[in-house]
Amino acid sequence: TVNYATLKLKGSDNKSVNVTKDMVSDVDTNSVGVKQLTVTYKGVAHKVEYTVKYEVKFMANGTSLGTQYVLAADEIEVPNGYEMDEWEPAIPVSPQTISDNMTFVYKDGSSLPVGTMTVTLEDKECSLYVGAEPVTFSVSVSPATAKVKYEVTSSNDNVQSVYNNSGFVIVNATKIGVSEVTVKAINVDNEEDYAIAKKTVVVMPATKPTVVQSANTYGIEKTFTFGGVNADGSNSSYQLSLALGDESKIGAGYRENITWVSSDEELATINSNGVITRGTKNGVGIVEFTAKFMVNGVEYAAAQPYAIRYVSEGVNVSNYDEVYAATKAEKPIVLTADIAFPTNKADIKYETIHTTYDDEYYVNKGTAETEAEIMILLQFKNDLYGNGYVINAHNATAGLLDPTGAP
Repeated sequence: TVNYATLKLKGSDNKSVNVTKDMVSDVDTNSVGVKQLTVTYKGVAHKVEYTVKYEVKFMANGTSLGTQYVLAADEIEVPNGYEMDEWEPAIPVSPQTISDNMTFVYKDGSSLPVGTMTVTLEDKECSLYVGAEPVTFSVSVSPATAKVKYEVTSSNDNVQSVYNNSGFVIVNATKIGVSEVTVKAINVDNEEDYAIAKKTVVVMPATKPTVVQSANTYGIEKTFTFGGVNADGSNSSYQLSLALGDESKIGAGYRENITWVSSDEELATINSNGVITRGTKNGVGIVEFTAKFMVNGVEYAAAQPYAIRYVSEGVNVSNYDEVYAATKAEKPIVLTADIAFPTNKADIKYETIHTTYDDEYYVNKGTAETEAEIMILLQFKNDLYGNGYVINAHNATAGLLDPTGAP
């Protein structure tokens, strides 16, 4: 057969159109081999090469083992674990003997390789807590007439798993995390594996993960502010730290399945390691970041959201030179440390302007151009986010008395 829905006709301009059945002619599926069909589009006929193959199916104990498409018998590949000469009809070894689609059935059903039978685990959520009652789920094998015994193993030491000979697998939690419990059905007569089934088991934390950062010192609003730009102009990043609880009870799969979520991905994004970076839009806003313990799209625990005021164009500064450069560039400024002016006065930058206050006294004295001058150390022309830190200009004003004690 030909599945026309999978065909497209592509032009030299890289544009394509879907091929429909009424566009196709000269189709021959009555024999195998390499052939040509014709696709007609807008009055122009295009020759397309295609190959017709035989459909070869394999069955064992009523279960399909897959389908192959071949040109000749010597291209047939027997499914893994099966003997070449145990099929009905016999698999031919000569290319000339295949002349139609064929189904081969495995003759000996007493010794079935892995995959020919099915182990079924009860379809229910398998999640539990350390120290809580174990979870049990039923297990069965199909066909039910098979003589089997069960072997239960776990991918790690998060859980202890056993089969209790009553049709149930018992799972007991020892550590927080994610495990995979494997149930293997074994042929009692010859000790060969019949089938394998697996189930993901989630051991949930008894307490929520928490963000280590504290906002108690971040100014009057107690809201930490972070800028999207470093002092050198590059985009900045900020690492959130997470406390997961009792380290002795944390096993495999817990840290690996912590997912961070941003309430405003366009303003600020966060990766799986808790690193915050700049988004695609500019602005200022409160963004909440939440750490969630999620497995296969299911949320099992989540930390309290941690709120940050994110200033996408804000410059993070931690020393005098950085804050001075940011003020000169008239950028929004975010303090990340206490900042003190240099102790060497030669390193202190400033501007001198004439006072904007009433200078009549100095004009009358005739000293308006000297005594009515003001030294400006920092001039903020944009927003300043202090985060509870200080800018200390003591070094710029200390010692500014002449020998007589006059300022």
